[in-house]
Amino acid sequence: MKPCAVKLSFCLLVPGIFSTAPSNAAEKRIELTATEDTAISIVEGHSLAKVTFHPNRTGDSVVKDEGGCGSSGVETAFLKSLEISVNDRRVFVPRSAYADLVNLREATVRNDGGAFILTLSGGDSADSYYAQIFFDGNGISRKKVFSALVPDKPTEETRYWLRVLKDE
Repeated sequence: MKPCAVKLSFCLLVPGIFSTAPSNAAEKRIELTATEDTAISIVEGHSLAKVTFHPNRTGDSVVKDEGGCGSSGVETAFLKSLEISVNDRRVFVPRSAYADLVNLREATVRNDGGAFILTLSGGDSADSYYAQIFFDGNGISRKKVFSALVPDKPTEETRYWLRVLKDE
């Protein structure tokens, strides 16, 4: 068996520290739970965006981490689905936009020049992260994930394109 080295890191999380919105930008913030549906909406100009979080309420939504190198052995909560609508029209949300975002704590949505940015924070301690999901009335265009330990450089960036298949 290989020896295991564990690096301890401490991270002070200050609410709003990850927001890149100018101070005068309209922004809505909510706390998320692992057991109840939660919705957040924002109206900016003539645009209304609504995001609804659906946690999986069955025993499948919580997975016990069996431990290992650096593992805390805590339970992990997942989302069953994430719904986004713009001006009461639902947009397609790929599962990959939210499937790896676990132990979500807080959500913020804001308008950024016609598009919206959903910022989600989650994780715990050295595993803390935040993710930004960019969307408009046509759907999600990209997702960026950042470690709370290095909040100015993304650790992951995903781009999305909507492809419509036609039966001709």
